[in-house]
Amino acid sequence: MKKKQLLLATALLTAGMAKAAATTVADDAIYVWSSESEYTCYLLSGTPTITYDDNNLVITVNGSEAKRISLSEVNDVEVVYGIKYPSVTLNSKGYATLSFKADMQLTSDCIKAYTAKVSGSQIICTEIADGIIPAGNGVLLYGTPSASSQLVEATSTSSLSNNDLQATTLADGSLASVPTTGYTYVLSGSMFGLYTGTTFTADKAYFNLTSRPTSSSNSKMSIVFNDCDEATSVETAETTSQPTKVYDLQGREVQNPSRGLYIVNGKKVIK
Repeated sequence: MKKKQLLLATALLTAGMAKAAATTVADDAIYVWSSESEYTCYLLSGTPTITYDDNNLVITVNGSEAKRISLSEVNDVEVVYGIKYPSVTLNSKGYATLSFKADMQLTSDCIKAYTAKVSGSQIICTEIADGIIPAGNGVLLYGTPSASSQLVEATSTSSLSNNDLQATTLADGSLASVPTTGYTYVLSGSMFGLYTGTTFTADKAYFNLTSRPTSSSNSKMSIVFNDCDEATSVETAETTSQPTKVYDLQGREVQNPSRGLYIVNGKKVIK
């Protein structure tokens, strides 16, 4: 995690100072740097205020002292405050959904971000080339099963198109309400299943459809990766006028594919 990725505003405090003016922080994380590479992060609920008194950094929240940090052994301390970006871990199938209140970007080559468009009972996924996930947008993540990545502040802004995923965490930081109409689907393993819960989990994504994708009430929607620049059509593995050949990721033809990731008609398909 690089220091420059955390800088939204700074206050430099010197241990020899008698007292520093109070600084009000509107965000949710405070980083206290004792050197160029060493810091401590404090996550706080509410709007904290930072003061300096008797070689102590004092953090109060809503008028009550929350943290008191001794600076007696440190000559210069930089206080960095801003947003604490989330980390994400893929499930055992290599999937996760994600949304957040600020623009962010992945830091791991083992995980890619995708937009997702529903077409029938399939979800057509297109990679987000720059890896930037705009605030209040839902995306699908895919990569090495159980891989983890720390999200960081995006260095530029962007917008997503052709995306049916909706965010559980909105751009204002609030949690979305579960829709009372239509059919809500959330990630379940390597597919999306019908959701019957009453509240969402923060920083995730979901689909809300006007009708069920198939006639079965407990059916799940399968995920298809589109290697083209834009998903414009769907080719199903089950129905084609010519015999369909299925290949594994090494390019070997598979006669009786079981569950897993395959190449069908030039597309990655999860069975």
